[in-house]
Amino acid sequence: MGEIFTLKDFENIHIVINYSADNDKMPGVLELINELCLMVNEAFPINKKEILIIFEPQRKDPIYLRESKTIMITPHIEQWNAIVYELSHELCHFGVINEAPQANKWFEESICEVASYYFLLKMAKLYHLKYLATKEEKYKRYMEFVATYSRQSENFKIFSTGDLVIGKDKALLDVLQKNEKLREYNRYIAIKILPVFQTNPQLWECIQYLGSVDAEHPYAFLLQWNTICQKNIGIDVYEIIQTLGWSNILRI
Repeated sequence: MGEIFTLKDFENIHIVINYSADNDKMPGVLELINELCLMVNEAFPINKKEILIIFEPQRKDPIYLRESKTIMITPHIEQWNAIVYELSHELCHFGVINEAPQANKWFEESICEVASYYFLLKMAKLYHLKYLATKEEKYKRYMEFVATYSRQSENFKIFSTGDLVIGKDKALLDVLQKNEKLREYNRYIAIKILPVFQTNPQLWECIQYLGSVDAEHPYAFLLQWNTICQKNIGIDVYEIIQTLGWSNILRI
């Protein structure tokens, strides 16, 4: 294992570069990750438990290993856009106290896909302001990266999320319950509900309870999640449910 770096503002978050990287690029990427973690921590807590973030470019896909509290991401350290995209997603899984039951892991995956877009765009805004203030090229470079990466991530599958939530589309539900990481579907769900999180950022506090729900049917799962969130933190997720297409749900 390579050298371990600890983030400036997070004594619990450690970074390992598991390949031969250019040391001159380390300060920039550590600043990037620290800024991202500050932003994420404002949305949901990531400063309580130890976590190790490992750069593993030889891996095919990023992953969060819940038992060991380890995140593995696939970019090289100069790929700032991909770092923010992948790390935001995996930190979202870290923010879920217990993972969602298998029948609805597709929903947790979709919410964490929302996190990728949400924080990618917020970091772009932050670095735009930093570039205007400092004229440092590294901040301009990130803004260019994020535009390119956003275009590359527009591959999604349009379908009726309402039919999925109410269980009408049984074929798709069966597929997602067996393989929660169907990115074209996760991404479309994320695109639909991203504006809800942008308008109501307090909803990020609700992700910690996704693993507290034991209902298997999608609408029962969402209703139980809503009840738990209302009871524990006084926040409801009605707007998420309505945006997914269950328009006849009523606020109580």
